[in-house]
Amino acid sequence: MVIQEETTISENLTIVLESSDSKTDIVEYEQGIFDIVTELEVWDIRRIRMTLELAMSYEKRGEILMAEELFVMLWRRLTDECHHHHGVEIHIHTFDVVIEYVHFLRRCHRHEEAANVLICIWSEYEGYHFESETIFLRLKRIGQLMREIGLLSIAVSVFRKCWQWFKSHDKHEHTKSCETIISETMIDIITTVSTSTVSTTSTTTKSTEVVVREMFESTVSRTTVTSETISICKNLISYYMKLEQWSEAIAVTKRSLLLIWKSIVSGSGTIALPKDYGTEAIEIAIYLAVCHHRSHHFHEAEEVYVRVYRACRNSCHIDDPRLFNAYTVLIKFYEEHRHWRKVIETYQDILREYRSHLGSKHHLTIRTLYLLGSLCMEHGHGNEHEYYEEIITILGHGNDTCHPDALEAVMFMCRWHYEMGHWHKLRDVCKILWETWRHRHAGYEKFTAEFVEILYLRYRYVLEHHVHCEYAVLRELIVEYRHTCVKFFGVSAAITIKAMIELAHFSMKMEKHVHDAISLYEEVLQQVEKVTKTTTTTTIITTTTITQVRERLTQAYVQVCSYESVSTQTIERAIKMVLYRYESLRSTLGWAHIETLTVLREVLRLHMKMKKQESITIVRGMLLEATIEIITREKHAKTLYEAGKVFGDMYTSCGLSAHAHAIIHELRLQIITGSATTDNKLGIKLGNAVGRVSFVFLVTIEQTIGDDLSIGYAEVMADYITESVLYESYNRSLKASSTAILGHAARLRSFLLRHKRQSQIERVEEQSFEIFVKKWSFNAQRHIQKLVYISLIEQIGDDTREVNMGDVACRSSVAKVTALFMHDRIQEAYEVAHCAYHFVKEQRSYRKSENIHYGFKLSGLMVMLGLEKPVKANVDAKLRQNMRQLSQEVVREVLKCCKESNIDFVRLPLPDLNGLVALLGEQHNYTDLEWILELLWKSREVQKKWKADTIIEIGRHFVQARYLNASKERRSEAIRLCEDICYNLRRTRGALDLTSLKMSELLSKLYTNMGHYREAQGVHENVLRLVVEGDDGDDRTLDTMDASNARYQVDLLKQSFLRLHGWDKSPEIYVNLVQDLKQMPEYKSHPAWKDVRPANEWNPKEPASETLGKFEAPRTWYLVAPDSFIDEKGGICGNPGRRPGMNVQRATSNWGMNFVHNLLHGNHEDEGNGQKSNRVRMQTVARDEEDGGYGSATEEVL
Repeated sequence: MVIQEETTISENLTIVLESSDSKTDIVEYEQGIFDIVTELEVWDIRRIRMTLELAMSYEKRGEILMAEELFVMLWRRLTDECHHHHGVEIHIHTFDVVIEYVHFLRRCHRHEEAANVLICIWSEYEGYHFESETIFLRLKRIGQLMREIGLLSIAVSVFRKCWQWFKSHDKHEHTKSCETIISETMIDIITTVSTSTVSTTSTTTKSTEVVVREMFESTVSRTTVTSETISICKNLISYYMKLEQWSEAIAVTKRSLLLIWKSIVSGSGTIALPKDYGTEAIEIAIYLAVCHHRSHHFHEAEEVYVRVYRACRNSCHIDDPRLFNAYTVLIKFYEEHRHWRKVIETYQDILREYRSHLGSKHHLTIRTLYLLGSLCMEHGHGNEHEYYEEIITILGHGNDTCHPDALEAVMFMCRWHYEMGHWHKLRDVCKILWETWRHRHAGYEKFTAEFVEILYLRYRYVLEHHVHCEYAVLRELIVEYRHTCVKFFGVSAAITIKAMIELAHFSMKMEKHVHDAISLYEEVLQQVEKVTKTTTTTTIITTTTITQVRERLTQAYVQVCSYESVSTQTIERAIKMVLYRYESLRSTLGWAHIETLTVLREVLRLHMKMKKQESITIVRGMLLEATIEIITREKHAKTLYEAGKVFGDMYTSCGLSAHAHAIIHELRLQIITGSATTDNKLGIKLGNAVGRVSFVFLVTIEQTIGDDLSIGYAEVMADYITESVLYESYNRSLKASSTAILGHAARLRSFLLRHKRQSQIERVEEQSFEIFVKKWSFNAQRHIQKLVYISLIEQIGDDTREVNMGDVACRSSVAKVTALFMHDRIQEAYEVAHCAYHFVKEQRSYRKSENIHYGFKLSGLMVMLGLEKPVKANVDAKLRQNMRQLSQEVVREVLKCCKESNIDFVRLPLPDLNGLVALLGEQHNYTDLEWILELLWKSREVQKKWKADTIIEIGRHFVQARYLNASKERRSEAIRLCEDICYNLRRTRGALDLTSLKMSELLSKLYTNMGHYREAQGVHENVLRLVVEGDDGDDRTLDTMDASNARYQVDLLKQSFLRLHGWDKSPEIYVNLVQDLKQMPEYKSHPAWKDVRPANEWNPKEPASETLGKFEAPRTWYLVAPDSFIDEKGGICGNPGRRPGMNVQRATSNWGMNFVHNLLHGNHEDEGNGQKSNRVRMQTVARDEEDGGYGSATEEVL
């Protein structure tokens, strides 16, 4: 017994399945074979780790360049992403990559390049504000790397930023760690400073001073004292002492002692050591004494030494090392003043004897007083002034000038009052000595040049700083000093020259005396030059002093030239002097030293003040010369960085930003590529000695003069390094003529393309193309070969993976051909496609499933499928034929590969099938088209995701393809299939449904083409009769059609009449049918029916239409409209709506029953002469897997 059950196929068609024929639902592929797999995002931690591991593996194998290329490419991409993604994670990944890259550079012993990278990453993030602890831990690691490399002052700035953040967020452990690291780094800096000149370090450690000073202020404000507090205080004191900045050292030392040992500062009461940190307190106090001593504050120094000694004597045991140290430093201080107490006590006894026996004015008494004073002075007794004051009182009381025998005593008291700070007494003593010397009183011969100089300095000091005399009084003193030196020592004497220098220095303080200062400085230089040729007197005038004179003269000229009204002659003299100073500094300190650059700035400013074209030319030449010399000579990243900032400011202030960009472009090109630009208008020629270290100089200039603030230091530096690495890899493969040149050339070209370097792009393309064509030759014109090659490297782009030529060619051919079509370059598109296809075929790349999509796409392009817009250019017939042949050749190859790969086409998503069918139809490849449609038709019952309209369209195209591809016998099979489909549509949707009418029209046209005009006439007769009489009495089906479609059916009926030369049945039947139609209310007054003639007026001899009613291949073969897909699962939008109840008719399970011949058409298997069989049979199609689902069974019908 056969059991039947009702199932629903797709949406609308209801069929009956035999229970014995079990079906298995098709499981669709999760991913189409035409999908293209995308890479992980660049910020994905998995990709970063894989890239770093790959780079390290390259490094272990010795492929350093490949490893570096991966590092810089990853860094560069992350830098790009930082501008588009504002999350903290991307910045953390950037830090991690930079740190690994620095480690890599250090392992390669490229420490200056590592310094370059660290400086740039710090410059990039110095102004950033994050709230992430991880970010600042990474910054701390950056600072540690800087410290290891030797960038100590910059490292301190990095640690300071971290310290401030940790402190503000109460991260106590990290705060203490930063303080410790800063202290250790300060020790390193101090050690470094001790081996350098002050002039050099004063400019390089200013930021370090700010950092330590800030930490000092922070720790002084605390209520508790810790070992870290002591360490910070000692570091700052040592720093100032190493730089000999004594006043700053004294101030810091006093504030430090107020924290731990207040009594040593005040000196009041009994002084004792503090309970805590006694040893450290002594050490800091001794620092204070040393600073006072070096500042010539001997009294203050002595007080500190004495207080330390007394405190240790009061607090320490006799064997305490601290007490030993205290009296040792005190004795050392006394030894410097030669205080030997026992000798002094002996002379005191002798003096008492002289006084009692000889009297105070006796020469022996005076002599003893001198000797005792001398011994007290030499051996540090401390009472020598008493003896000298006694001499002065005895010999010179009440005089304005000095007694000759008291001259030495007055000279001593001058020094003693100065050292003791007795300023008013010092003024009186200095005045006596000054008048004695100036007016040449008795004993003036003893006034040596050295003493006169000291006398002047002390007299001026006390008048200026303690008596506070006016400027005119002090200048008069200096004028007297110079005038008397000329009379006493001569104009060429060293002291006279120094006096002129003093007067010039002092004149610089008042604007009205600046010109006098210039004259004095020039006179000094003339005297020095004159004396140098004749005597050796100027050996006293040191080279340093002469250098200072030139420097001051330069400053004077600069000051004068800063006024609004200044003569051209003055500016020219100023330029000459400043230029001499610049050349001197350049030879002694170097091109990149900050002092050299400061003077260069003044030279340029003076030239620009001339406002002449010649001056601007000179400025350009000087800047270009200095720029080239610095990048050629200087190898230290920090120096280059600082010089770059100065040069950027100079270019900007001189209005030469565009000129600077041109210089940077040329220098960058020559450093990276080793060759100049084609024109090289600047005439720059660099040697091979300039390396990547110079990048920091060029980057800094570019950033300083640039207007785009969105581009940071790190991004520009990454660009420089990336380009350098890419060029190095490219040149290496170029010299080796390696096949790997394609990847290197592609990555380099992609980089250059982003930066719009057209001339470099053309050169890279031409060089690499020559090697490419030697390896892979094409049977095509040269420009076509080059188009193919350019498409390959365009497709590779920035991809760092190993290049597979075939895979790349699959992708690039589609992209290039599409682009050529969009520009209406049809012939080139064809030739490129032809060339690329044969290349891909040789590489056997279509055998990879991921490349199949590109094969179908290329094939479709050759028949102009898949274009965004139609081609405007006219395509001649020959070219179109060639394109179609190529399209067929490509698709055959791809289908062959699909079959070899065992791809089940019925499991493909509907969009893929839709495109494949359209492509084969457009090619007129009816063999493969029939094959694929037959597969789809056989699988219709198990395709659960296909809609009914989709299945009907597959059946319709299957009929068309089989008819176009087959012999007469196979065409009959196509007609039978079409009959079956029409029958099922009539049962399910009604004969007047648009879908049913469309299929009936196809059936009629197939009949017509086969010569079965009688059957064609029957199709249209039945359709029109249903319009008149209604469709089978079922209200759920359509019973009429619109006027235009009805008129169209009448026209088709007439064409069948003309082709048959008459009617199949009685003429009255057709006359009445047409007349009934014309009388129907829907059509009677419709414009489409006005010219319809009655059927009895139709002339059978009238020629039939050549096209109307005949079958032609469809223009497009899409199963559904391409734009109707809403997903990739086979569903479509825009599916025609159905009335409720239109799918309730029961039909056969395999769409296999023929229409009743006497109802529709008769027997289409007749000879085509219009004769029909006396007997009518109905063919029923039974399920038969071996016959494509269409086995025949016959059933007689009356």
